[in-house]
Amino acid sequence: MNAVVYSSKPNKQINGSLFYAYEYYRLLADMGEIISFIIVGANDQALIASVLDDKYEGFEPSHIVFVDRIGLMKLDMANALMVNTDTYRELKPYLGKVKRIHLYCNKPDEFVDSRMTTYGWYDYQPHDTKVRLKVYNRIHRLFIRRGKYTFVSSAYGDNDAIAEQLGLTNVLPKLDNAYYPHLFEQIDRIVYWHTGKNDANNRLVVEACLHTIPMSVYLNGHILDSIHDRMCLVADGRLSELLLDEKDEMIQMFIKDCNG
Repeated sequence: MNAVVYSSKPNKQINGSLFYAYEYYRLLADMGEIISFIIVGANDQALIASVLDDKYEGFEPSHIVFVDRIGLMKLDMANALMVNTDTYRELKPYLGKVKRIHLYCNKPDEFVDSRMTTYGWYDYQPHDTKVRLKVYNRIHRLFIRRGKYTFVSSAYGDNDAIAEQLGLTNVLPKLDNAYYPHLFEQIDRIVYWHTGKNDANNRLVVEACLHTIPMSVYLNGHILDSIHDRMCLVADGRLSELLLDEKDEMIQMFIKDCNG
């Protein structure tokens, strides 16, 4: 078995890493690779499945293999791809059968694992291969209609307080354990407030472009992480560099190990 593996967070089940993991799985599957998508330790499997179904064209519940950590340890897995360091750190004791690990280091960490190839882009992401984490735009469900709400997001911020500070009304604050059905059909504006916490691989800048929804970004002087980088790429007409396709280096190196 070869798989994209993701460790679910009990207190933050709906997050960018979940979406990245599913998108990398879908690209590999669309390329004809025999691949599984394994989610470990999910508290609410129905919630996760419903969110992915709402967000992506072509989603099927059979795409996901839900297991606990002991179940993961029993799987005969040769190669694993992970898009965040927390997944590796939390699951390392249960990966004894895995021969090769391809890990996107979204944040700083120290790893000693001879099976591992690491990927990253920014200085705070230790990596063997320099590559951005990207969005697989071809499978996103797009909506024609627009609503009247403003979606407010921040990295570990109080989104309700941010909305109040900015004088915003008709607000949908980002949630950790819930999801707004057809979110991009309900909103006509996105606001991102930088709290100073490192936003390792922000995807909202890209998704705002995919859905052609205006986005206001308050950097508050913080320009060293992915938000500023992605904003600059979009402003320069280089959105394509943030979109996942078959030429992606991490995808290609993972496939090489799977077929080697």
